[in-house]
Amino acid sequence: MPKATFIHLKPHKKEKLMDAMTKELSMHTFEHLSIANIVRDAEIPRGSFYQYFENKEDLYQYYFEYIASLKMAYFKDIFTTDSFSFFERIESLFKQGMVFKKAYPSLVLVAKKMYESDYYKALLIKGGWENKIVDTYKDWIIKDQSRGIIRNTIDPQMLAELIHEMTTSISVDSFIYEKYDESIWEHKLDEMLDILKKGILNHV
Repeated sequence: MPKATFIHLKPHKKEKLMDAMTKELSMHTFEHLSIANIVRDAEIPRGSFYQYFENKEDLYQYYFEYIASLKMAYFKDIFTTDSFSFFERIESLFKQGMVFKKAYPSLVLVAKKMYESDYYKALLIKGGWENKIVDTYKDWIIKDQSRGIIRNTIDPQMLAELIHEMTTSISVDSFIYEKYDESIWEHKLDEMLDILKKGILNHV
C-alpha cells in the first residue's frame, strides 16, 4: 500500500507517476522494471519515491489497483445493473473491453508485458483474481437459473469455469496480442454465445 505521503499528493502529481509507470511497463516486465526510469520520467527525486512506496513491489501492486479502477468506470454498469441476463453481461464485457482499449491504447502494451511476467501471474494467484471472476460468473448463472433463463440441471460452477476459459482465450488473443481485428473477434464472440445458448446437437 502507498504511504500517507503519496496519498496526500495532489492528483496531477499522482497521475504523472502513474504515467511514468505506464511508460516503463509498456516496455518491461515487472522483473526488469527500473525505479530510476520511473522517477526520471515522473520528474521526482529518487528519495521521494521511497517516501511514497516501500519498494517496486508496493508500487506495482498499487498500479494494478489503479488500472482496475480505470476499468471499473467502463464496466461498473455490467456488474450493478440487475436486469441484465448472463449472456448480455458477457457480451457487454467484450464490447466495453474494446471501448476501454481504444480509450487507453498504451495499456495494451502494458497488458502484454504483464502477461509475460511471472510476478504478475503470482500476484493474480495470491489475490485470487481468477477465482473472483469465476465466482462472479457463477452468481450470474445462478441468478438466471432462478429466472428460468438457464437450465437448472447445469452445474453453475462448471459453466462458469468453462466460459471463463473461453472468454479469457478470446480476450487475450484479440485485445492484447491483436491476432484478430474487431470484426473477427465480434464473430468469434457471437459464435461462442450462440453455441452456449443453443448447444451443438440438433433437437428433434
